[in-house]
Amino acid sequence: MAERAVLSIARLLGRRVAREHFEELQAANDNKVHRPEKTLSEGEGEDGGH
Repeated sequence: MAERAVLSIARLLGRRVAREHFEELQAANDNKVHRPEKTLSEGEGEDGGH
């Protein structure tokens, strides 16, 4: 009975680790199209010209 419980917990932890690893890989390979960031106009500083 205890062995079954340990194996169940191990499987759950393994799945959790696998999901986290997969999410990290997805973030590292993010090839989605992003809108270009707004460029600063001439004479405007990073603080918005203030």
